Amino acid sequence: MNTYATLIAFVAVAAATANAQLGGQSLKQWLDCYYHSRPSTVARQYVNETNRILKSGTPVVAGSGWDTGFELRSTVDSNMKYFEYTGSFEKPPSDPRELRLIRLANNMTVLCIHDPDSVDSAASLSVNIGHEYNPPEFLGLAHFLEHMLFQGSEKYPGENDYSEYISKFSGSNNAFTSDAETCYYFNLANNGLEGALDLFSRFFIDPLFNASSVNKEILAVDSEYKGNIMNDGWRAYQLLKQVTNPAHPFSQFPIGSTETLRGSAKALNVDLHKELLKLHRKYYSADIMKLVVAGNHTLDQLTEWAVSKFSEVKSKGNPKKVWQSMPLSKRELGQLVHMESLGDGQSMSLVFALPELKNTYRTGAILYIEMLLSSQGEGSVYDYLQKHGWIIGIHISTNHMNTDNFNMLFIDVELTPKGKEHRDDIVHAIFAYLQMLSEQGPQKWHYEELRKITNLETYFYEKTPVKDYVTGRPGILHNEYIRPEHVMSVYQNFGDYDAVMISDFLSYLHPDNYMLIVTAKEHKDVECNLTEKYFGTKYRIDRLPKSLTTNPGAGIKHRNLFKMPKPNVYLPLDLEMEPEITKRQDSEISAEPIYLKHSEKMEVWFKKDHQFFTPRGAIHLDIQVATVDTPFYEAISSVYTVYLNAVLLNELQPALKAGLHYRVTSDMSGIGISISGFSEKQKLLLSTIITKIKSLVIDELLFKTQLDMVIDEHQNYRNINPLRHASMLLSHIHNEPNWHYTQVLPELSKISLNDLQNFADHVADQAFFTAFIIGDFEESDVMEIAETVDTLLNSTALPGHLQASNRAISLDSGYFVYQAAAPEENTKDSVFYSTIYCGNTDNRQEAMTLALLTNIIHEPFFDQMRTKEQLGYQVGAIKRKYGSAQYLALAVQGESSPAYTTMRAQSFIRSFRQKLVDFDADTLATKIDSLVETMLEKPKTIFKEAHKLWSEIESGNYDFDLAAKSAQVMKSLTKDHLIQFWDKYINPDTAPSYKRLDSQIWSSHTLQPTREQFGSYPSSIIALQGCLHEEGVANISLSVVNDIIDSSLYSSSSSSSHDVSFALKMLQEIIAKDYLDSENLLVKIAEPASKTRIALQMAMDQATERYSFAAADSQNFTKIGMHQSPDGIWLINDIRQFKLSQQLMAKGLPMNQPQPIY
Repeated sequence: MNTYATLIAFVAVAAATANAQLGGQSLKQWLDCYYHSRPSTVARQYVNETNRILKSGTPVVAGSGWDTGFELRSTVDSNMKYFEYTGSFEKPPSDPRELRLIRLANNMTVLCIHDPDSVDSAASLSVNIGHEYNPPEFLGLAHFLEHMLFQGSEKYPGENDYSEYISKFSGSNNAFTSDAETCYYFNLANNGLEGALDLFSRFFIDPLFNASSVNKEILAVDSEYKGNIMNDGWRAYQLLKQVTNPAHPFSQFPIGSTETLRGSAKALNVDLHKELLKLHRKYYSADIMKLVVAGNHTLDQLTEWAVSKFSEVKSKGNPKKVWQSMPLSKRELGQLVHMESLGDGQSMSLVFALPELKNTYRTGAILYIEMLLSSQGEGSVYDYLQKHGWIIGIHISTNHMNTDNFNMLFIDVELTPKGKEHRDDIVHAIFAYLQMLSEQGPQKWHYEELRKITNLETYFYEKTPVKDYVTGRPGILHNEYIRPEHVMSVYQNFGDYDAVMISDFLSYLHPDNYMLIVTAKEHKDVECNLTEKYFGTKYRIDRLPKSLTTNPGAGIKHRNLFKMPKPNVYLPLDLEMEPEITKRQDSEISAEPIYLKHSEKMEVWFKKDHQFFTPRGAIHLDIQVATVDTPFYEAISSVYTVYLNAVLLNELQPALKAGLHYRVTSDMSGIGISISGFSEKQKLLLSTIITKIKSLVIDELLFKTQLDMVIDEHQNYRNINPLRHASMLLSHIHNEPNWHYTQVLPELSKISLNDLQNFADHVADQAFFTAFIIGDFEESDVMEIAETVDTLLNSTALPGHLQASNRAISLDSGYFVYQAAAPEENTKDSVFYSTIYCGNTDNRQEAMTLALLTNIIHEPFFDQMRTKEQLGYQVGAIKRKYGSAQYLALAVQGESSPAYTTMRAQSFIRSFRQKLVDFDADTLATKIDSLVETMLEKPKTIFKEAHKLWSEIESGNYDFDLAAKSAQVMKSLTKDHLIQFWDKYINPDTAPSYKRLDSQIWSSHTLQPTREQFGSYPSSIIALQGCLHEEGVANISLSVVNDIIDSSLYSSSSSSSHDVSFALKMLQEIIAKDYLDSENLLVKIAEPASKTRIALQMAMDQATERYSFAAADSQNFTKIGMHQSPDGIWLINDIRQFKLSQQLMAKGLPMNQPQPIY
């Protein structure tokens, strides 16, 4: 045994005897640091930390079992060797999944999961390196590497082979890069798993890393980065990195951009492609990869595939680093950071330095502290601060539990405008509360409450979609302290109460161990004199004043107001700890809801659990009230809902901690309440909510706080993702009633306390409620709950003619566009969002045809618009529904002009018909089979079953067998159905009544046409001008662009009317004459794949073919001030006027007519 091995053995015995854990490090990691770096400061740091932990008595999870619990095995078919864990796994007795934990010959860990009830399969592989392994000269390289792995392998060289295969089996795929890991994952139909795993494995065996893909994927990374620039969450995250220790890689910019990748390579005169290969060769080692594979296949089959396909991944040893610094050193602790936000809200964050938490995965120590700090009942810090009108909310979190070497605890406080002026008072109160917790010491009864509900949630297992539990599982397995038997129960079951550990973690929440970050749009008397490099965030760094670092909680008044929460009255008491696992479906229990009662005041439905047999249930309640269709009503309804929820949260937070979930919403028809979780206390929870609705008293301080919050929220809509803006506009146009936030915002400032009190007093004077109760209840329970609701509401009956319903416009024939400037002027992205009418959902064949079509079109649309043409990072093709009308929705968010993106999407639509004609019959059959399996999959939880059945009750269709009927129709579809549907609705050249509505968001960086220009020039001319503007030809007018196209058409030099050479030559002459940097511009626009050249071709094609959408027009909209382009597209000027010109769709007839029992 060599010296190194002797040291490992010696310290292992010593540590085991002392029950110690070395500062969150495995022994080997600690010794790597000590043996290879001594006498390093980090080694001394760990020695000191070890001594501290030994004295504290903190228990240690040693991670035993990984070396001794595995035995050598061989696969059944290929006879390949692997090691298998032979112990048992901790999981609920009702969990039908079977597990096998194996280690391949290359040291890759694989978890195979046989899920007999799943209709699809999933796999996820995580590499235990992320942003922190970026070379400092190439920030974002790890993220860029993630993108490049999708670009083909030696075995499967096609750039789109993987995505096409996943799409064939109706699946999805993605990846993410975080600080400590890079994770790749997919899901698809069960019968596609083997092929997908083969494609997937080659990511890590023989990726091509084609040099030709480098520039394209750099642009994709850059687009992702630019899409986040206006997001305050991302800006705050990057600023946190900026103000941490620059010697630790946590401080680095994570996403990457053209500047940090291509720009850095150019500046250093190095080949970025080679740097990419270097990163992959060094760190993508099987030793730090964890793979999870799940499906309905046998464990032997899953094992065979995993071993045969992933054993070829190279083992390079463990290349992970041990950082010799921490993100929060003494220099950063004690900092006061002011940050300027884009939004109108204000907040502060106390960021505490913590040690690594990986070894605490079986304890609830951190959760115990987090739950107390976030408590909102009497005696809590929230209660104290909220009653002063200083805060809106408190949120407690830590970094991911698997973060190496360190962690942080965040106390994030949402401030009111008044609270912004009481920064010091808020900090004092938080530390006074923490001091109370320390003085009282850990409370076993409170820990046992948390432990009980957590263990109950685990014991009464609820099934989860395979992709949900597979995606994040490999990242969890990187925690070297997790025992093999805990691979599925990690973070779910708590160990025994440990007061020493809780006290130990509380000691970190000390005034000398935090940094304070204050965020607001403007800071009084504070100049933010620094600018963060990548997001442009203005900020300032000072040292915390002594009053906030030296016992800041000592001087607060009324310290005795802080106390522990009361025992939780919502904890279930009478749950059976032995669920009836072997119980089969009771044939006497209906699989459909029973219509129990109908009266002038109520409609009551009941469904007894017949398949889950756990003490859970769900309640859905829709209370229709008399409403008024005005922006003011929408505004006051919003404030009422926010206020009501704030009051409820103070009282009902114990219910949330006890495994109950509730949601209270309101809209233009009334109030909605949904409850789920353990059924025992659901009646108490519902009664509490309704009692509060009927007795709500508006407090002046809380009213102002909540009103300010709603106003801020509406003002901050201007900063949301442009794609969401476009989606909201489409909903506003399609639906009635529907008020846009710009219409509601002015009304909010008009609301007085008396207005809200009057609204609350009379909101349910007249009411009609529909109730649906499902789960561990009896019919008598349901009737009792319904009568209780009726008694507590104490309302008179709401007449039928006052019962509001949301409806949608019946879109006239024609092509309509609404253009809006991006509300935030610094937004760089624009949006094209199109909805093409495709019939009504009550025609089941057409509904299923569109479902199949969107499944087929999504991947090629994404591939064309995002991968090949790089028009945006966010690209999608989905089915949308407004009323009973269904639409094919196509959307792209990116930096290109919306006019150009629209033209490219139109080009895709015109060419896609031939792809349908040529569509492979086997692929079509596979897609149909996958969709049918998904449709027929039973809900995995009682909550999901409740949601599915409630949607039928709420809609008034009562078609509870919809899935089975739809599946039958789906099975009957053929390629001819798709082509006929395409020609009937989507192809503008053949659709007898083409109906389309687009929403476009134009950033300030694009050249948005005026209404008059829109009506004077074809779309292709506007698109071409936009491309020229994007390339730097800023001053060329639409008339000049139009003249170039016209001249090219009539030029004798052109051998073909579609030839762009003459137009390109004219354009080059103009540029050479009028622009200083003409040489670079000329090279750019002459490239065959340049947007300008493509736009030239489209303009020539449109001018030659002279296709127009005007043939679809149903009426002349110039009467309401609308403009029509030469190619027949109508520009909506006034949304309200346009909606008034459209008819409303009638509410469809129900599919069934059930009769109540009572």
